[in-house]
Amino acid sequence: MLLKQHLDTNGDKKVDTLDEIRGLIFTNVMAPLGAMKKPYEEIMELPKLTDACEESLQQYNMVSDKPMDLVLF
Repeated sequence: MLLKQHLDTNGDKKVDTLDEIRGLIFTNVMAPLGAMKKPYEEIMELPKLTDACEESLQQYNMVSDKPMDLVLF
């Protein structure tokens, strides 16, 4: 597997454990709200992903007739 240094948590120069592979996250949530094209990109900082998801949920709840009361974790 292609080495992604931020995923190699045990320092063996491989991404070969289940926990390391679970760290590989791609999403289109990071694109600006209302963007016509939302490319998928790799997430390297989970706090930024959390903030983007919470912002998207808040935006959805402001315009929806049926807001979602979600707990993101």
